[in-house]
Amino acid sequence: MAIESFPAKGDVELRILEHLRGVVAEFSGDLEQAYHTYLRAIEKHGDNIKLLGDLAGVCYQLDLMAKWRFYHQKVLRSLNDLDDLLTVETKVVCRLGAGKNMEEDGDLIGALELYEQAFRLSSSVEDFDSRQFLYLRVLPQIVRLRSHFNESEKLGLYYTELISLQRADYPKYLDVEIQHSLMLAEINLIGPHHAWARVKLVLEDTSLMESDRRLIYFDFLEEMLIRGLPLTGEMKAFTELRKSADSFEQEIALLTFEPQNRRDLGELSDLASVLSWSCYLRILILYFSDTQEDRLAQELRNKINLILSSLGPQSKAFWLNRMRPYLATDDLTLNFSREKRTIAFQNKELDLSRKKGMLLLLDAMTEKGEYAVDEVIQLLWQDSYSPE
Repeated sequence: MAIESFPAKGDVELRILEHLRGVVAEFSGDLEQAYHTYLRAIEKHGDNIKLLGDLAGVCYQLDLMAKWRFYHQKVLRSLNDLDDLLTVETKVVCRLGAGKNMEEDGDLIGALELYEQAFRLSSSVEDFDSRQFLYLRVLPQIVRLRSHFNESEKLGLYYTELISLQRADYPKYLDVEIQHSLMLAEINLIGPHHAWARVKLVLEDTSLMESDRRLIYFDFLEEMLIRGLPLTGEMKAFTELRKSADSFEQEIALLTFEPQNRRDLGELSDLASVLSWSCYLRILILYFSDTQEDRLAQELRNKINLILSSLGPQSKAFWLNRMRPYLATDDLTLNFSREKRTIAFQNKELDLSRKKGMLLLLDAMTEKGEYAVDEVIQLLWQDSYSPE
């Protein structure tokens, strides 16, 4: 193997060599071997931000959620502490990895900010081939997230650039990223028939890794489920991919092909230990969308809101927007932040720092949902109510 001829002497070179061995194992599909190789590299030769990022990615693929979150946070801290010391290319690659992890943690706006930082940084890479390669790694992420936020007016140039690429000119894994992003952009902004045509291009390419084919297939199925759109026979013809599906994909398959066997609440709660917050929210919202019993639907909604309470207003608005078609028409969701003293609604934020009465009232409403009029008067004016 070529990497074995790498001239490794000191800790840095030995760490690079061990890291490369892990990368080879990961791209060969041996995730367990990659995981142990990355760990061994860190234990023997010390931390490195790229190595930590790859280790976090493998932990995620192995459903080691607690370890994934631990290493993801280490990458974010390292990025914050060491950013001035990193090369431009390393800054781009690390922001890409950290952005994907932030997506999986549910923070889509945080992820988009990292992707756009990476996009700007990639333009300063001096080598043309390196710059073009990084550009095409970052661009699909921006297209995918912006399409989720329905920002179609900003997507035209990026979309036309991606659809005009010659697929044969790029590595398979990069092509899958591009096709996946285009599929999500098309189902959000154009329609399911365009999206399915793109899914078929990937599914029928048997030279691709099965995990890549599963990614685009089950994400397409989820988008069809959340929209309540019927699947054609052709769309159901790839059920053999269930056999190797990960935990999230198994849930999508269950809801798609065996809805009568959907999870009970206990089983649904257990999924939180094996799914990222993003995947868990996606499953909860699908259950919420298909729940007929009002009380259970309200409990699911309360659970979703509780999980979302740690996110910023724009990321929170995205998740709530996925629920909106299934909310009663008189439902209204306002996001109150006691710490920031703000209230957010539909991506707009109001500063309440000078509105003492509103702050008192909203703060009280977080403790109890209903108050009598005299209780509100006592709260706001510290006085009792009298008709006179």
